[in-house]
Amino acid sequence: METPIHSQSSLFQQLGLESTDSAIETFIDNHRPLPGNIELHEATTGMLRKHLF
Repeated sequence: METPIHSQSSLFQQLGLESTDSAIETFIDNHRPLPGNIELHEATTGMLRKHLF
């Protein structure tokens, strides 16, 4: 079984977000960081939505 590898661009497209390199970079710059005590793999979807959007 192959493990699918997705580019950031394809993930942004799936989310309905602009997926150009500059748009992704801007999104990351505007929506980071998570609070220092929260690791990404520990964050809940609701927490991420509140923090990112």
